[in-house]
Amino acid sequence: MLKGIGKALQDALDGKETAESPAPATSPLLNAHRRRILEYLSLRPFTTGGKIASDLKMSSSSVVWHLRSLVSGGYVVHRHDEKVYYPKDFVDPADADLFITLRTSKRRDALRSIVESPGISKVELSGAMNASRQTASKVASELEKLGLVTVAIDGRFTRLYPTNVLKDKQEKQHLRARAFVERILTRLEDERQSPQVLRRTETELQLRIGKGRGKGVLSIPLDPYGTLVN
Repeated sequence: MLKGIGKALQDALDGKETAESPAPATSPLLNAHRRRILEYLSLRPFTTGGKIASDLKMSSSSVVWHLRSLVSGGYVVHRHDEKVYYPKDFVDPADADLFITLRTSKRRDALRSIVESPGISKVELSGAMNASRQTASKVASELEKLGLVTVAIDGRFTRLYPTNVLKDKQEKQHLRARAFVERILTRLEDERQSPQVLRRTETELQLRIGKGRGKGVLSIPLDPYGTLVN
């Protein structure tokens, strides 16, 4: 054997087949904008592309392009009926109406007031919301329909009480989030992105992924239900 000839070359000269090392798989998450979008959707699932673009101060066309990549890559689901997006296998799809309803600050403010002041009247709620009684009554009815509040008649007052629905959903989310974390770690390993866990709690997953110039950090909030009244 000639000195200096590598093993692969010598095997080729000897007629031996060599197995090539597979090239690292690409991942949509190597793009910083896509990581930001996934992080955002983990905190606010069932959000429209336009709202994402507005909140992240990105162009609508850029957001649509990145969302398509995340959807085709299996990280995000596009719900066509409401034109909203959410992380795949992360939250209960049946809770779309809950997140969509609480997308506006006025409804979140109303729910927060009821949680902080159980038994608040609709009159008091309108004051807390800085809204008309008609608006407060409409929002209270929406929250009642979602099962988030119950209504009790107290003489001439209609009083509102929070239920345990949101708390129960939050508890179930902890279990779902653990499974989600394992899936995303496995997925990134399969894509050969060398995920390194920097922080992992019940409310957050922080990873370093990629190598060299493509390296980046992914921080995923894991408790979207717990932030609905914050």
